[in-house]
Amino acid sequence: MASKSPDKEGEIKIPYDHFSNDQLDLIKQYVPEKFFAKDVEDPIAETIALIPSIDDPNFDQLLTDRIQGESEALDMISRSLNKDLLANYNTYLKSMQMISELNRQLNLTTSNVRQTRQVMLAAETEISETPRVFFRQIVKKKNLASVIELVAAVNQIFKSTDELNQAIANKDFVKALDLCLKPADLKSEIRALSGVEDLISSLQNMYARVLEEMDKTLVSMATTFDRNIYANLMHSYQIINKINTVPQKLQEAFLNNYKDAHDKIMLGADVSRAKAFRAVYEKFIDASANVSRIHQQIVLWHRGSSDYEPIRKSIESMAKTLWDNSECQVTQLLLKAPIDKLNFENFDALIKSTTSFIQFGATVVDLPGGQLSGAMDTITTKYFKLFHKNAMEAVREVLETDSWDRCPSDSSFERSILTLSIPIKENSDAFGDKPSTGMTSINVSPAYEFDHSKTTNSCSNVLKFIHQYLSLMKAVPKLAAETFKGIQQLVEYYSLAALHLFHKNAPLKPLEMTNLGKINFNGSFSILLTPDGMDCLSRVIHHLQDIQLVYPTESQVAPELLRTLDQASAASDNMKGVAWYLRSVRSFIEESLPENSLGALRRFFSDVVSIFLQSFASFCFPFFGPSMVNLTEFDTQVKNTKWTINEPPLDPHPFTKLWTENVSSFVKQVDEMKLAQDHKDEILTSLWNYSSFSFINDLATIQKVTAEGRTAMLSDFRNMAHDYVNVTKKRIQPDNSWVAGFVQAYFLGIEDFKKWAVENAKRYTQNHMMSIVETGFSDNIKRQDRKDLSNFVKSLY
Repeated sequence: MASKSPDKEGEIKIPYDHFSNDQLDLIKQYVPEKFFAKDVEDPIAETIALIPSIDDPNFDQLLTDRIQGESEALDMISRSLNKDLLANYNTYLKSMQMISELNRQLNLTTSNVRQTRQVMLAAETEISETPRVFFRQIVKKKNLASVIELVAAVNQIFKSTDELNQAIANKDFVKALDLCLKPADLKSEIRALSGVEDLISSLQNMYARVLEEMDKTLVSMATTFDRNIYANLMHSYQIINKINTVPQKLQEAFLNNYKDAHDKIMLGADVSRAKAFRAVYEKFIDASANVSRIHQQIVLWHRGSSDYEPIRKSIESMAKTLWDNSECQVTQLLLKAPIDKLNFENFDALIKSTTSFIQFGATVVDLPGGQLSGAMDTITTKYFKLFHKNAMEAVREVLETDSWDRCPSDSSFERSILTLSIPIKENSDAFGDKPSTGMTSINVSPAYEFDHSKTTNSCSNVLKFIHQYLSLMKAVPKLAAETFKGIQQLVEYYSLAALHLFHKNAPLKPLEMTNLGKINFNGSFSILLTPDGMDCLSRVIHHLQDIQLVYPTESQVAPELLRTLDQASAASDNMKGVAWYLRSVRSFIEESLPENSLGALRRFFSDVVSIFLQSFASFCFPFFGPSMVNLTEFDTQVKNTKWTINEPPLDPHPFTKLWTENVSSFVKQVDEMKLAQDHKDEILTSLWNYSSFSFINDLATIQKVTAEGRTAMLSDFRNMAHDYVNVTKKRIQPDNSWVAGFVQAYFLGIEDFKKWAVENAKRYTQNHMMSIVETGFSDNIKRQDRKDLSNFVKSLY
């Protein structure tokens, strides 16, 4: 006989070294030695095999004899077992408590389960006190082995619970399912035992817990995707034949997560305030993009795996549902934007965020952003109208407060206005940690080098506004034409309003303000401009006629001539700065405009940029001529000179010397001004143009003149030009064509004069033309011809 019972899991140990020899003899008689042999795999089964067959005709007698003999042996065994179990009572009790807690109050209170616990906790009650009942149950149902197996199952549950919990914690659901004992895994004999319902319920609860954790983890994938965990989940769902439920569960998780994020962002948010709206909108965009980004990561995982092909298409098609939901929510919020309270910085951020989101959507679905683009067009149109109105008003205000003192800008200013944001066409970062911004910055190369230290505060503001217009132009392509029109109006208003401010202080006023607050030409002095200049300025005035504008009513232009000229020089540099910027970004504008707007763009650059802005000084300085030099005596001498001569004089008339003396004094003053040489030259060129204008006006008053007198007029003027070259130290090369053209027209025939008059109607006033007609030309035209020519001239004006 072995020294101790086999130490095998699920078997009852009976250490018989506690019994006396007489007791052992009794036990040996009725309990076979096999029960304690090490090589016996199932001693309990061997013991049960000794029980008489129920089919034996003498079954009752045989059973009675055996029970009577076995009673004392079993009683001794029972007491021994009871003693051993009581010694380990606390251990068993703790084990059962843990089983109860981990398996959700596993309650083995039914009769057969209670018998099993009593075997462990109170063997005396079950075996010693009621052996007959116990063995009768064994005989009738042959369930002792099943009970022992049930104990083994309970032990298995107890030992696998920690591993199961760890597997769930590690998101290893394949292992958790393997460790989880399902009710179907119990043998039919165990399931047939009465009172096993609670155990089966507990096992079902454990299994349901694993399934619940699987669903929770799948839902979490819609928030934070993990490739390894997701792969384990897919395998687990396939094991339990529920892989087809994954797409619907994922879609619900995405939509619920998005709704939760939306509610959290909107909770307590005051979207009527600009700053708060921007913060809320950007968070909303991020949350919306995050939904599609995580979904695309899941799609990418499935495209890389061929094991779950049946659900791949369902998961891919989910993208449209998720995007439509996100786009709808973002659109609704965008339409609530407080447009009237957004400054450009906040609105620009809003547009960039929206464009970013639409560009991101292009990586998710085909043709995204339909309703969102429409909403962006709507609010941008509203905002642009308000922005343009505010920009025009801001330009008026800055013109009224500009002292025209040069304000050196920092080195970063040029870099900032030459850095433009444009939408990107492709988004390669759709599956990254963050969605791509959808916008990228480009650095525009300057058209040429320009010194911003020459400009004033108003120029800097205008350039910033143009930069903002360009951002709007690229952000919303549908508004490109309207935005360009806004740039055109802004630039034309700025330059015309600045010119008007300086002309208000000028002795000659080519522009006049109407009662309706509009600016019109004063034809008497506007011919001081070149024909191209007049055409350009006419178009600018015409463009602004139908716009509700308020021109500056206050001005910081100084009354002193030299100070005014210095300020006008700064204004000229401002216009050159605007022209420089527009030329630098011209290609950027051209790329944005539709084909039917390119003609307007070209006219804008050929007229406003190349003529008005680039030559602003020529539109301003000539009208200060009377303040530069007093030509009153000069005019008198010209008018009093006898021009009805038969021979040209050998020497110039005295008025030429007087003029030279007068202008020499002013040239000296200009030379002493602290201006760049090009500005000084522009002032002196304007002085010459004014002198030419004054001389033509004087000659137009002459009633009688001979051909020799006309020759003398031209000779005197050329002499003045020669003197001016010397006075200005050859820096200025005077243009004689204006006066020469007027004097030489006297020698034209009638038909040639008509042709010349048509070509030069904008270069000379009606009085100038009529003076030529009234002098009768060199061929002394007849009265009727003179009358016809007079009517012809009047028709030109």
